Parts: sequence; C-alpha cells; structure tokens
Amino acid sequence: PGSRSGSGGRDGDGSEDENRDGGTYDERVRMSAEAAVAAALTEAAPGAGIYTFDLFTASFCEALLQEVDMFERTDLPRRRPNTMNAAGLIVNEIGMHALMTELLDALVSPLAAALYGQTEIFATSLDHHHSFVVHYANQGGDRGLDMHHDASEVTLNVCLGRRFTGAGLRFCGRFGSGSHRTSTCVLSHSPGQAVMHLGRQRHGADTIESGERLNLILWARSSAFRAAAGYGHVDPDGYPREKEEGNPDSVCLSKTNDRDFDAWNERLSLSSLTSQTLNPNP
Repeated sequence: PGSRSGSGGRDGDGSEDENRDGGTYDERVRMSAEAAVAAALTEAAPGAGIYTFDLFTASFCEALLQEVDMFERTDLPRRRPNTMNAAGLIVNEIGMHALMTELLDALVSPLAAALYGQTEIFATSLDHHHSFVVHYANQGGDRGLDMHHDASEVTLNVCLGRRFTGAGLRFCGRFGSGSHRTSTCVLSHSPGQAVMHLGRQRHGADTIESGERLNLILWARSSAFRAAAGYGHVDPDGYPREKEEGNPDSVCLSKTNDRDFDAWNERLSLSSLTSQTLNPNP
C-alpha cells in the first residue's frame, strides 16, 4: 500500500504533515478518540469529574458473583477489602489478579489519561491496583459506608447486583479542596454500570434499605507518582489543603474521618431544628 499524502496523513519518511487547520494526523486521531470517549460517558454533575458508563454484561456480572459466592462458602483464609468494609473480598487474592490487571491496562489507565490527563500528573502512569468486592446487605453485610476518600489515584466502581433498594453512592467534594464537604450528587447503582472518579473524591454509601448489593472496586495507583511524592518532589494527592469554604453539608460529614464531626453535627442539627421551628410549614 502507498503512503498517505496531501491531506493530513504521514509522509513517506514517517513524518507527520498538517491538515488545513494545522492539526497533525495523530492530533486528529486523539481528538476523535476523546470525542468517542465523551460520547460513551455521562458526567454525574458538571465539572465534577465523576463519570458513569455501561461496562459489564449481565452474564459477566453473574459469573463474577458466582466466583465470589463459591469462595465465601469455603474455609479458605481471606482478608477483608479495607479498614472500613467488614464484608467483601480482595479479588486479587482469589485468583483474579491477572483479570484485574487486564482491566486496569485495557480500560482504566487509558480512560483515566483521557479524562484526567490535563489536570492530574498521575493520570498517565497508573500501573498497579488493589481490587476487591464490597458487600452491602440489610442483613449479613455492611449496611452503609461513612464518608471517606480512597487510597487510590483513580477508582473504578462497578455494580455487580443483586436486588436492593437504597444504598445510593453519595459524592461530595475532593479531599484537599475548600469544598470537600460540599454535596455534589447521589448516584443510583445499576448492575453492569461503572462509575469512575478520582481517589480523593469524598464519597460514601447510603444505608441499604432492603436486599443486598455487591460492587467490584478497582483502586488504580501510580508507582511513579507515589515515589515522587514520598521523596518530596511533588505534593501528595490532595495537598496543599485549601481552607474550607463556608459550612459543610451535613451529609458530607464523616464520623470516622472528621475530627470536628461532633461539633459540626451538633451545630448543623441545632440550625436545622431552629429552621423547622421558625418555618413549620415550608
């Protein structure tokens, strides 16, 4: 086949020529890829950097659930996912590490680069992960999860099922920002649907009302960024911290992670009670 010529392709020596608008062939490919990515995603709130998209089929979700269920029925040793979730499994440790690495390499890393590459220095160097399944249930699992931010640079969260009500995924601002305790949005889970967000985005799980919900979580991390931050070459994620803007929203307070939780909880409760007293019929 002959080489591209004339209209924004590559010259015979492999160098790039420019199209009439001054863009190179690679730039147009990148712009087309970014447009395709944008068309496939929904941003949960304008400018929030929280994205939802369809990812797994129903049959794939069921296959993952069967693997988790079978392991849970054994007497094999297991560790729970993290310090906050008492129910669930680290899937890296039950034979799924290679699968999760493929998910990181094929989807999470390139998507993170496209979504966050212009603003986050770690977005193009995600190279390892901590992956696990969390289990929320009205009985026999975690009922909800306090507000927190993840030990990751980027997080992928995929609902696997099953039938449930409640248990919404509530987002606030980003750790380190002046609005980190300002409510952003609440997402309802749907099996097979994924949510991607920065690890420092504060979030929590609302109380599950009935049934059970299992989600696959992949915490994507960058060795290069963490090493650079560890040696003081760059600021750690979320630093330097900004001064908080105004009063926090009560739904964004964390009993586990906020030293001033009790003070703000009392203050906001009194404020709400006073408002209801003065305006009994809003």
